[in-house]
Amino acid sequence: FVRRQAQAGVALVDPMAHELKALGQVCSGKSQADVPRLLSLSGVYGALARDPRFVSALQQAYGALGDGSAADVAAALLAEAEG
Repeated sequence: FVRRQAQAGVALVDPMAHELKALGQVCSGKSQADVPRLLSLSGVYGALARDPRFVSALQQAYGALGDGSAADVAAALLAEAEG
């Protein structure tokens, strides 16, 4: 969401809007690159950012969401429900 909104120039309404916009503008949609960027928000993730199980699960979930379109998100949710 943040990546799509930031790259489309849509204003984010959030106390961290400035940080999120900057982060979203450099994200590529590739989980291996984007997840570490997201986890750099230490005020959000704290110790979880250093938990390999959490990082792995987040990378898998982020990758499953594809480009963040409604179709990709629906497909990911359906796959998870059938899983």
